[in-house]
Amino acid sequence: MAEIVQYHLEQMVPELEDLERKGLFSKQELRALVKKRTKFEYSLKRRRAAVGDFLRYVEYEANVNALRRERKRRLRPAAGSSGKKKSATTTVSDYSIDQRIISIFERAVVRHSEDKRLWIQFIAFVRGLGAGSSSGDDADAGGGYSRLLSRLYGRAIAAHPRDPKMWIMAADYQLSDTANGAAARALMQRALRVNPESRELWAEYLRLELLLVDKIRARRRVLGIDGAAKKEEEEEEEGDAGFIDLPALDGNEREESGKPDGCDSSIATVLAEIEERIETKALLKLDSESAELTDEQKAAMATAANPYLQGVVARIVYDQAVAAVPDDLEFRKELAAIVARFDGMEPLHAHAVQTVSRDFANSPPAIAYLCTTGLLGVSLDSPALVDALQTAVAAFQENLERIAGNAAAGVDVDVPGVWAEYIR
Repeated sequence: MAEIVQYHLEQMVPELEDLERKGLFSKQELRALVKKRTKFEYSLKRRRAAVGDFLRYVEYEANVNALRRERKRRLRPAAGSSGKKKSATTTVSDYSIDQRIISIFERAVVRHSEDKRLWIQFIAFVRGLGAGSSSGDDADAGGGYSRLLSRLYGRAIAAHPRDPKMWIMAADYQLSDTANGAAARALMQRALRVNPESRELWAEYLRLELLLVDKIRARRRVLGIDGAAKKEEEEEEEGDAGFIDLPALDGNEREESGKPDGCDSSIATVLAEIEERIETKALLKLDSESAELTDEQKAAMATAANPYLQGVVARIVYDQAVAAVPDDLEFRKELAAIVARFDGMEPLHAHAVQTVSRDFANSPPAIAYLCTTGLLGVSLDSPALVDALQTAVAAFQENLERIAGNAAAGVDVDVPGVWAEYIR
């Protein structure tokens, strides 16, 4: 054990020399630093080293790194006042502490692979390094954080395949950080093969498909395919980096041309058909047969002719989610709420509401939800509030009559429950 600890301490020598040469730490401070690290290293070599031992070591190293950055920042004005140009060369102390924290996390997940919190903290730390490596003061000279993250997500999923959060985090990384919608979709589909009844996974998969449609619509607007903006607005906002911030599409994000591992056959079929016939064919038909239409009308018709942009894949996902979790009203309401947040998905939202009416016809909470759907998004000071309330009351009264008729016919229904929802 002592030999291993001594080995780890010897690996710190170049870093300690660099910190002293830069004037960031004194010799006394470095001796205290070595003493503290030695104590932590011995604690990690115990037979029953706890997760807390690793996390305390990580916290200490993070504090040391924060102090190093702050002292480095304060020394910059002094270096500039001497009239000499400051060197931007990255030295070993600029990235060694980050690498040591990664090494501590690596040892921690090997010893405690069952701890989900440990994996999440490890991933969050490395993802933070990747986000700051391009613009931060201490960019990793070797880079490779994206490759490390990809491997790390795979290891976390392998250790906890039944945990939806691991799959969702990996899919979010693929979509947000690498702009790879196809990879994010494949991850969610594989996650659902392992966890077919996970409400959280189905909800996030539906959100993913809607986000991909939203991104494609935005990209089409930027390219002038969907509804050209007025020339005056384009000229005003040309060159404005904040106009729309979209990641670059990877070529497969618009539609998948093949069936990824774990992809449902119906979704793959729809995507393949879209790849073959949508976009070019629709626009050519508009140009040849509707030359008298305006650009805005042509773009609107092209969007209407594109089933993917109308949410056909999202509808398949919704139907499969309902089939996997058939008797959960709150789950249906959650899915409908997700759909309602996206523009242009009114038909899909209507379909979601219709399935609630079909499958929960005699459920008091479902009847209350269906009758008050029109009140969603209506503020108290809106002129439409009165009409929405009248529509809700009329719907309640209609359902009360229907429930009373069903009860008279011998159908087992909760009439008092419907009245209670009405009064509430």
